[in-house]
Amino acid sequence: MMEDSQLTFSAGMGGPGADDRANGAAALTSALYHAARTLAQTGSSIRGSGIESDVVGQAISSATMRASLALAIAEAISETNETMMQAWLIAAAARKLGVPLPGAIAMLRGAALMLPTDDASARIAASMQVSQLAALLTPRS
Repeated sequence: MMEDSQLTFSAGMGGPGADDRANGAAALTSALYHAARTLAQTGSSIRGSGIESDVVGQAISSATMRASLALAIAEAISETNETMMQAWLIAAAARKLGVPLPGAIAMLRGAALMLPTDDASARIAASMQVSQLAALLTPRS
């Protein structure tokens, strides 16, 4: 026999509500903005080092590209609540920036681990959203 908590959850009750999902999306967006700022600062620091080489140029380019992707992902999440549309916008941005989809998925997963909140329901909602996005963005073979 099911326990009351299992019965409640299986009946569609429990789990993150609309406010939790909104807070999770906001926290995820904030974590992505933080990642973008960190990447941009890294690129700027490398550029300011005065060292010139192909490797340094690639590092600056990679930091800039990934900062742009973090901003694009944050924008996609904040522009619509539709997971399918978010995935489409993220895939389009990754393609435009030349970042493989696994890189975009890793960025999403990393942001979900750095949420700037202690709201457990928002954390759960953000993790669920990232899992859904990752599933949509993972190429089918």
